[in-house]
Amino acid sequence: MVFTLPDDLAPIGLQNPRVVYKLLFQAAAQTMLDLATDPKYLGADLGFLAVLHTWGQNLHLHPHLHCVVPGGGIAADSSRWLSCRPGFFLPVRVLSRLFRGKFLPSSLRLFKVTNFGFMDSFTNWLRRNRFKTCSTNSTLWSGSFTPRHRSAAPSRS
Repeated sequence: MVFTLPDDLAPIGLQNPRVVYKLLFQAAAQTMLDLATDPKYLGADLGFLAVLHTWGQNLHLHPHLHCVVPGGGIAADSSRWLSCRPGFFLPVRVLSRLFRGKFLPSSLRLFKVTNFGFMDSFTNWLRRNRFKTCSTNSTLWSGSFTPRHRSAAPSRS
């Protein structure tokens, strides 16, 4: 699963990495945990590993999180492993909307209380309306899930 910041917001992360990338990790984690615990989707406690990449293969700024997620989770009562449906983990549209709904309000709150640093050509980001317009434009946001080889459920010894 990959959670990506839009290109227009990437300079904020580059110049304010501690704040923005922490928020990216928190929003992605909470998105996956919230959806996985919902019985409508999986109904299980989820574990995962997230790795931050700040550059794309072309060496352009492209902040995104790669998340390694098992194909299921531990039931809420800790009694068993619950596997996801074959070929399906969590719905991409729901993931994208929930991630956006977690990241954007938090980033706007941070923008109000934090003195984000901006240098050189990024001074236009200081204009709050530009930040708000960019950060709320839903066409800029992506959150994608690409299934990879799925391991079998863990065995009980």
